[in-house]
Amino acid sequence: MHNKAQIQNTSTGQIRAAELPSEALPKCEADESLLAQVVVSKYVDHLPEYRQQQIYKRQGVVISPSTMNNWVHRIAELLHPVAECIKKQILQSGYIQMDESTIKVMFVKKVRPIRAMWVIVDPVSKSGYFEYRHGRGRAGPAEMLRDYKGKIQSDGYTVYETIDRIMAEVEHYNCWAHARRKFVEATANDQALAHTALTMIQQLYKVEEHCRTQQYSTGQRKAFRAENQYPYSKS
Repeated sequence: MHNKAQIQNTSTGQIRAAELPSEALPKCEADESLLAQVVVSKYVDHLPEYRQQQIYKRQGVVISPSTMNNWVHRIAELLHPVAECIKKQILQSGYIQMDESTIKVMFVKKVRPIRAMWVIVDPVSKSGYFEYRHGRGRAGPAEMLRDYKGKIQSDGYTVYETIDRIMAEVEHYNCWAHARRKFVEATANDQALAHTALTMIQQLYKVEEHCRTQQYSTGQRKAFRAENQYPYSKS
């Protein structure tokens, strides 16, 4: 906790207290560095709050679960405008990638409905935005992409195809990595035919690896792809 600096006027005897410096969480005993450590440890290093409490306890610092949880919630509220700004910048890109993952959420009751974490990524700026939703239905991404105009790349989940149909400004593209998995599975049915497809996909991967190694710009990558990714491009 920061203390006010007191200054006494020698001529009048009046005592004035200087203003407190700005704090992330006013009237909070935790310094900004500790708050940042707790949040980064939880969301970047995947250390649950109770494990962090055990670590600090070994160092002689006891932090109650309710106190630490309150810190995390208040920091999340503080960072919400930053997250919204990141989301807005990502949706200004003409090409984004999107995915979702189901997550387990603890409830008091035994019923555990599906919860999902949706993520939007701008591959160019390497920016990512995560949003927690109560399910994997189309309502979530439809709302997140409400004002988006551009191209979206995803796996083969049917919700994205639905978004492509109902949103005229969105163009949907699939992912080669996910498509490749189906050909791997198909080796059990027709190994020769599946191997032909896998070999062609491998050639695509080599083209992309070359572009990354040479650090090609977007224009150079497009030109190199046109020259090397199509079987009959040189005919």
